[in-house]
Amino acid sequence: MTIKKSLFLFCCIFFSYFSQAQVLPKDWFLSDDATILTQGGKPVTGFYNEDKIPQINLIFQEATYWTILTSNYTSKKDLMATMIVDGVTYDSVGVRFKGQTSYGGGGGGGGGTTSQKKSFNISMDAFKKNPDKLKGYQTLNLNNSFQDPSFMREVFYCHSIRPYAHSGKSNFVHLYLNGQDWGLYQNTQQLNGEFLKERFLTNNGTSWRADVPPGTVGGGGGGQWGDGKAAINFLGEDTLLYQKNYTLNGSKTSKSWQNLVNVSKVLNQTPLAELETKLADYWILTELCGIWQVKLLSLMMIRMFIKVKWTIIFIKMPKPGVSFRWNTMAIAQ
Repeated sequence: MTIKKSLFLFCCIFFSYFSQAQVLPKDWFLSDDATILTQGGKPVTGFYNEDKIPQINLIFQEATYWTILTSNYTSKKDLMATMIVDGVTYDSVGVRFKGQTSYGGGGGGGGGTTSQKKSFNISMDAFKKNPDKLKGYQTLNLNNSFQDPSFMREVFYCHSIRPYAHSGKSNFVHLYLNGQDWGLYQNTQQLNGEFLKERFLTNNGTSWRADVPPGTVGGGGGGQWGDGKAAINFLGEDTLLYQKNYTLNGSKTSKSWQNLVNVSKVLNQTPLAELETKLADYWILTELCGIWQVKLLSLMMIRMFIKVKWTIIFIKMPKPGVSFRWNTMAIAQ
């Protein structure tokens, strides 16, 4: 097949798939001979380049900044700071502590509640309406390697699953607070609109966190870890049953909870002989299979299937003959 014919065929497929798209997502690329379109698996460049360790210095004006950050933990209120990344200054960013068990446990396999190796959330837009993004990114997550003496679990995990399923980017950064060395952190991409735009032609969908909502007592291994009912289980027709077991991060659809009920019912109650055909009307099956490959990989490598919560994202995708189907991701957090 000639390159011209290949490009023509690609354009036909591309525009029939999503006619409003103007450019390919960043995570899509053509082969050198323009015959193969690949989604994912591309080597990471830019801010999350795994071969580089950016230096981040957070400068706080308040001498008691640590006390303020501690007081703001529950409310998630940001404290203003100046951030310097490899010599480039970003003023008026928002900083707060993040994490649940990692907040009390400290980093690197423990540390207890007195540990100062806390995880940080940094928001470029906390105090500015139209802030300068950090190499295209608006939110940073600096994680303290809780229960991870290797200090490399998240970076290794994200790197390992990228060829098989959608994954956030992750690398190492060297953190300083008011010039004081705070050590290495695992810098993991926020699962937000920026994440979706890099991987899909649309961000018209819903994101859930597979744990019970904040303030709810769970039945598993911790206060908010749930009891195993947030794995796309069919819990019944009432959407309230799902709202007790999932945390809704965000949605751009009007019937997010009902959609979760529908796909859970199809997955769990369809006879096995009809399952593949029926699921194809609701899910892009290659992505669904990828999720379970990732979960098995996690279970075998680092027990993240048990130890770590998941973010489940349903992306609404067009399909001829049906109103929509879901491209599904499950990403360890």
